[in-house]
Amino acid sequence: MSRSILIVGGGPAGAVTAFWLAKAAFKVTIAERSTSRFTYGQGVDITGPPIEIIKKMGLYDTIKANTTGETGSALANDIGEPIAIIGAAPQDNSTASWVQEIEIMRGKCTEIFSKAATSFSNVTYRYGCTVEELREGEKSVTAKLSDTGEPEEFAAVIGADGLRSRVRSLVFDEETNKKCLDPKDVYVGFFSIKGDSDHDIPNSRLQNAPGGRSILIRPIDRNGDRSSCYVMAVGEHEPLQKVSEPGHTSEEQKATLLERFADFPGLAYAPSPLTGQGTTLSILGSYILAGEMAKSPDDPACAFVEYEKKLQEYVREEQKIPFGGRAPYMANPQTRMGISVSRTLFWVLAKSKAWKWFNVGMDKKYTLPEYPFGDS
Repeated sequence: MSRSILIVGGGPAGAVTAFWLAKAAFKVTIAERSTSRFTYGQGVDITGPPIEIIKKMGLYDTIKANTTGETGSALANDIGEPIAIIGAAPQDNSTASWVQEIEIMRGKCTEIFSKAATSFSNVTYRYGCTVEELREGEKSVTAKLSDTGEPEEFAAVIGADGLRSRVRSLVFDEETNKKCLDPKDVYVGFFSIKGDSDHDIPNSRLQNAPGGRSILIRPIDRNGDRSSCYVMAVGEHEPLQKVSEPGHTSEEQKATLLERFADFPGLAYAPSPLTGQGTTLSILGSYILAGEMAKSPDDPACAFVEYEKKLQEYVREEQKIPFGGRAPYMANPQTRMGISVSRTLFWVLAKSKAWKWFNVGMDKKYTLPEYPFGDS
């Protein structure tokens, strides 16, 4: 059976999967729709089992050397002054914090993983390219890619192309695709800005305003030359819901956000309390998927079943939003009274160091399997 694999999406998930598949002697093609390499995305963190994975890849020191330098997070008062600071959580994922020990920009993370993947001669990137058509056969998948328009045959196709996956839309019906997304009425716009080394490093800052709104700034690099700014709104906001749907330009989205934040009082900056597990799960999932394919190189269907078995429970737990799904509202109070309570609680946790023992299910363990990747 052919060992040619198509991965759609060249971000961290696609690159890490390609790395491990290449070690297992698969021929890997990565279709990445962006024509620009590595430059996009927000700050991401790497915790828990993926730490061991990047060490196995020989990339731990490189990742650590390219972190943003963010060492903690501050909550600010109405005039932007920090109330208190909570430090970064250790990389073993044993402590709850808004900032993790390894914080890195997604673009830099993608660059490191992509360079590692392309160090193998059996990995090819095709930029400015996406999948247009998929047809499943008895023992292979025929894909038509946008850069050539010609049918190409692969043993399997892996979708690593994000929340609104093109692969998923081609494989599943409309109703199934709708069920894959579960909106939470949390709207976030993020962009890079000129940094201020006197204020933007090493801690990030968060400031709340009534109506479930907040604004934050996080460092992009250790010098404070650039920072990332996030504006958030929690709750039902019909204008924001409309512009968040596909088909709206970035200019329309920015204009709507500005309408929501034009009267924002003061200015402060910090990471969102909703520190997602997206990159952490993508690295773990990539390793497990490639490992199961290495174990069953001639039977992708068997590999996919085992992949799901090994990850399903862990992923389900990691996807849970803390405090019964109320975390976004607790971090973005709707009222002035709620903001006051939030600031008081943050101050107590920071000054007493109690946050170091405050663990919201962060110590979930996962035993990383060993796989026959070989030395390719």
